[in-house]
Amino acid sequence: MGYILTDVKKNSLFYRYGLKKGDEICAINDISDFDIIDYMLATGDTAYKIDVIRQGIAETIFIENAEFDLPGACFENVTIDSVRRCKNKCIFCFMDQMPNGMRDTLYFKDDDYRLSFLEGNYITLTNVADDELKRIARLKLSPLNISVHTTNASLRERMMNNNSAGKILEQIKYLAQNDITMNIQLVLCPGINDGNELKKSLSDLKSIGPAINSLSCVPVGITRYRKNLPYLKRFDKESSIKVIETISEFSDAYGTFCASDEFFLLADMPIPQSEYYGAYDQYENGVGMLRSFMDDTKQLLNSGMYTNLKARATIVSGMLAQKYLQEEVSRINKFTMCKLDLICVKNTFFGDTITTAGLITGSDLTNDVRLKNKTLILPSCMIKEDENIFLDDMSITQLEEKLQSKIYVAEPTAEGLIETLSGMEKYHD
Repeated sequence: MGYILTDVKKNSLFYRYGLKKGDEICAINDISDFDIIDYMLATGDTAYKIDVIRQGIAETIFIENAEFDLPGACFENVTIDSVRRCKNKCIFCFMDQMPNGMRDTLYFKDDDYRLSFLEGNYITLTNVADDELKRIARLKLSPLNISVHTTNASLRERMMNNNSAGKILEQIKYLAQNDITMNIQLVLCPGINDGNELKKSLSDLKSIGPAINSLSCVPVGITRYRKNLPYLKRFDKESSIKVIETISEFSDAYGTFCASDEFFLLADMPIPQSEYYGAYDQYENGVGMLRSFMDDTKQLLNSGMYTNLKARATIVSGMLAQKYLQEEVSRINKFTMCKLDLICVKNTFFGDTITTAGLITGSDLTNDVRLKNKTLILPSCMIKEDENIFLDDMSITQLEEKLQSKIYVAEPTAEGLIETLSGMEKYHD
């Protein structure tokens, strides 16, 4: 049993060898139980063979690839074989706090080391057997992004409701010894894995050395749908300050150990300077996004290239960083001819305890009467990556109709916002 091609890109290597949608690849270089890693290693060579079934006929095709062209094949799953599901039942899992009736893909919890290597997904290693850990080391699948949460074995087992979760420190040390670089995430829950437990985790991970490329601590998110689940508190100002102070004891000059932006906002503390974030290795995890946006906006405006930029629009975001975003909107208005407003929307769908822009839904925007009959700029993190729909399946077109507004979508960076403004029609006084 092989894997069916769902598409073959026109003029690609496989296309030139006559492969088509519906063909079945049974083996690559005699490996029948292959996955995306085997596939990439084989197809990255100058010559390899594939066993296929085309129109019911089995044959072997010898591929020559002196120019290292991409094969152009598409499969049902990004891993080619099935994507690994998460086997944990974490007490803080956000997916367990979502309402029923949303699209199926939103309830799928992946925990696949191959997706960590290829796409940067965070994994727990609880479903990685010893032979697979050796495979990671042998093939140098680095870096990996790993959700640790705590190095206390028994506590991690309880937090993740998985008896296999307690060997995380042993696994990380093995990977480090085999030159695998790791980016670590700790989702913190007040009174559970913060305080002295956090100090232990940071101390244990710090002792591993440079294999820990970066580490971030992020606060647990709690929605209004958290029912029949263990009781969890939210971080407040005081507890957030303590987390930041604890992390600072283990940080260094290279931005290795950081608190997320959300912790600084909850603590009502100034956003650190860029040095705190080092190479911004955990930017996608909400670590350093605000500082990057602030510094890049200032740099772009100080270049003098945008003094004649002239657009009128309302920028939309979540409630989390309202203070800082308002300062940047005012800065853009001051250094350009733009007339921009900022509207930060409350999350009524998941609950007002959820304040990040990426979890704002179409219904949240529809319910905010301030957005009607305006030209709006939304951050792309609100929208599904490959479709123009929100988490609640409302489309951009539907939202435009409901609000009677024109909507633009911008990357949530200074460059993305300026580029969007530059592409808008100039307003007339």
